[in-house]
Amino acid sequence: MQDVRHDEQPTWIALNGVRRIVLSCSPHDTAALVMGHLLAEGWIRGVADVHSLSVDEHGEDGRTGVSAQIDPAHLDAVELVRRHQTLHGCGLRHALDCDPFSILPVQPTALPIDPVPLLRSLFAASDERAPGGGVHAAALSDGAALSAVATDVARHCAVDRSIGLGIAAHGDLSALGLVCTARISGAMALKAVRAQIGWIASRSIATSLARDIADAHGLLLLERAGRPLPDT
Repeated sequence: MQDVRHDEQPTWIALNGVRRIVLSCSPHDTAALVMGHLLAEGWIRGVADVHSLSVDEHGEDGRTGVSAQIDPAHLDAVELVRRHQTLHGCGLRHALDCDPFSILPVQPTALPIDPVPLLRSLFAASDERAPGGGVHAAALSDGAALSAVATDVARHCAVDRSIGLGIAAHGDLSALGLVCTARISGAMALKAVRAQIGWIASRSIATSLARDIADAHGLLLLERAGRPLPDT
């Protein structure tokens, strides 16, 4: 099993020759992290939209960098959305309030009969990779077993890396769900929808924005899996 360092380092991503993204993340499996990030953040719709991707672990500034060439049409579309989000202050609610049809709804399949064993396996894998703790973990699942297990000091990067590993292993993620150790944020829910992942299971709860996004786009949230509900 890979030894995961607790380092947190910047990684820049240049798209079509321009640095546009900087992630603060664990320095491993960088190509998978970036591929997953591009899909989960809407820069691409699939692997075919990436024409090339190269990783420089020791760039001219001493930092890890990734250069990718992607479909220019998608690049322009994302830039327009981000300008809109800044101008109107809608942020992640853009997919709910401004352009609810910009993202295809998901169709959950292969639901877990019981997410608890999946979460136990994920926590065990995280402990094995980082015995001292301090990392988040995410994995894809067909409802019965885990695949594309990923860890990172940043929870969103753990999700991105798992998606990237899943793309490499499975291609289409529509028959899979996401299992994570962290609370389900709105950003994580939107990442799952963009990747066409059908469900998310977590031992924690989802934010109100995550629930709104899930309800609007057909994403199933399995919250507090394995934990008793509080008395009401």
